[in-house]
Amino acid sequence: MTPIPSVTRPARDCLTLNELERKLFGLLRECCVRLELDVTLRVAGGWVRDKLLGLEGHDCDIAIDRMMGQQFAERLRFFLEQHDIPSSAYGVIQANPERSKHLETATLTIFGHPIDFANLRSETYSDDSRIPIVQFGTPLQDAQRRDITINALFYNIHTEEVEDFCGTGFADLEEQIIRTPLPPRETLMDDPLRLLRVIRFATRFQFRTDAALERAIQDEEVDAAFRNKISRERVGTELDKILRDKHALEGLQMMHRLRVFNLVFDLPAGVDRTNYSLPEDATIGTILRVYRRLGWSSNRRLALLCAALLPHVGEMVDRPRRMPEPLVGCIVRDSLKFTNQDVADVTQLVAQVDRVVALVETNCQDARLLGRLVRSLGRHWLLGYELACIRHILLGGIDDETTVHRYEAATKRVAALGLQDAHSWRGLLSGRDLHELLGVAQGPQIGLLINELLDWQYEHPDGTRDEAVKHILHYSSTQNT
Repeated sequence: MTPIPSVTRPARDCLTLNELERKLFGLLRECCVRLELDVTLRVAGGWVRDKLLGLEGHDCDIAIDRMMGQQFAERLRFFLEQHDIPSSAYGVIQANPERSKHLETATLTIFGHPIDFANLRSETYSDDSRIPIVQFGTPLQDAQRRDITINALFYNIHTEEVEDFCGTGFADLEEQIIRTPLPPRETLMDDPLRLLRVIRFATRFQFRTDAALERAIQDEEVDAAFRNKISRERVGTELDKILRDKHALEGLQMMHRLRVFNLVFDLPAGVDRTNYSLPEDATIGTILRVYRRLGWSSNRRLALLCAALLPHVGEMVDRPRRMPEPLVGCIVRDSLKFTNQDVADVTQLVAQVDRVVALVETNCQDARLLGRLVRSLGRHWLLGYELACIRHILLGGIDDETTVHRYEAATKRVAALGLQDAHSWRGLLSGRDLHELLGVAQGPQIGLLINELLDWQYEHPDGTRDEAVKHILHYSSTQNT
């Protein structure tokens, strides 16, 4: 591969520093001069990219040649103390390869702005390990070990120039293309998680992806390396960033198009793969296509996470010395390492999907049944109807606007009955009230009475406490006859 000459541009011609950044970088230059430090400081990565795109940069990562980050940060603190300039939150984050932190990093907050300091580095990987051998590197080596060219640009604090050691970063930003600094397969094999970062940045910035890079993402050896070298915590973290972006649906569609969807939403380790199958491409394609026409729920992250797992509705996992549990919860917890709340929300919503389908299919108008359903779905009940619409089409329903409108009408029926907040309703009478009113001992009977009371409230959302008392007395008398 013929080396591409590096490119530099005066910063004044391509980015604008705000007042805080000018003050901060001036201070860093002065520190190097006053303490006679023979180092070059460069802002690296995302801050430079965002500035060139006209966005505000937030994460300020300083790359240093000829000195470790901690060494420079300690000298900088000494300089700040000499000049009565306040700083805070000094710390050193030790290298932790098992957590994908391959280099010691010093952190320091100046003028309220957190900064990370680390040395320029080179990385080499063995075929069977995701943990690189890290050494001091040149600016070119540091740029080449990064994921994509638009993340490999530097702002030289001393010369006030933007440096493109890969030689294509400027052009790729201007042409809106995602490309790797080294041959795509080499970059991906070094750290296969980069295939998800490619998808995240391509959809976030609405850039196209280099054709050779897309072919490399679909390479079987890259897929195998992704499964074998990347921790599920890292997969979940990267997926979470995709799901939180405003272009999350396009991110999942790109994962589907590049055939990495099932790499991410994989079966958990320890699950017998002979008993379960990952969804076919056509199924995922249908889910994402239908979801694009919905979007009723405000929680898009949870909606897309649940939708991706719809092919596993009703599947349970049996494990030694454990109660059977829904496969969707296992995937969220064990394959994605998401939070317990995510596990609970996904499990709760997906478990109720077929129940929603059945009630919509029968054009249910019964306030009691609909109130119970909303209560079972919880605060995300509207999302439950979205998922049911997709499930209906997956089960062979007509994939057209008629089906979508039918489910949308069903949600409006819930609202028309005043049941949209039924998931949070409490009985107008407490268990103690019922005990005092009816003389019923605390226990299962009280639970049945509370359920009957809630059913009545679903039918009478504006009912009063006195009316509830009359109803429960009448109901109790009919049960005792």
